[in-house]
Amino acid sequence: MNSDIMYNNMMTKFQWGNMDKGDIYLDENNRRMTANLRLQFSHLAEQLIDEGKKDKAAEVLDKCMSVIPDKLAPFEQPQILWRLTELYFDAGKKEKGLELSEKLVQLNQQEIDFFQSLDKDKQAVMERDMQMRMQVNDRMIEKILQVDPNNAKAKEWKANQENLLKELGFEVEDRRPRPVQKPKAIQDTTKPQVPGGGAAPQSDTVKF
Repeated sequence: MNSDIMYNNMMTKFQWGNMDKGDIYLDENNRRMTANLRLQFSHLAEQLIDEGKKDKAAEVLDKCMSVIPDKLAPFEQPQILWRLTELYFDAGKKEKGLELSEKLVQLNQQEIDFFQSLDKDKQAVMERDMQMRMQVNDRMIEKILQVDPNNAKAKEWKANQENLLKELGFEVEDRRPRPVQKPKAIQDTTKPQVPGGGAAPQSDTVKF
């Protein structure tokens, strides 16, 4: 990746279809495309961080949040917001990282609350997604407490999370301080696809 060219294209040349200028309606296909755009921002930010250009990486992340506002394109894939949050921490932007961490935990908790309101047969359809959201929340709460050990919200969320895991029949492991694991790769659907599904061999993924 040529980070200089990509930075110039995404920061100065790309047109955002008025997403960044006002209230518009985005249908399902357009919202799917915003997920891909966010992935491209994360590619660029990660590359800049690897090059030691943390200030420019933070600018890229801020641009992503401003031109693709979540009020128009909600974060339907929590892994993407998780990745952007981690990149803010990696870029040295602690306060923004904490802000997005709390947002992510709250968004996931809304989905978990809805899951709990359903009948058991309906819960079965969503169980895998809810397990993933609880895992994301677990890692984000850990991250918040590593960065800000006295964060009262995170302490409350941690207790609630452990109670929820017990209620759903999961064993609560000993969570001693450790590096937060990065999310698994999310397929970048802007890349060529091979027949039968999956990415073509030359395609890239966002490595978390």
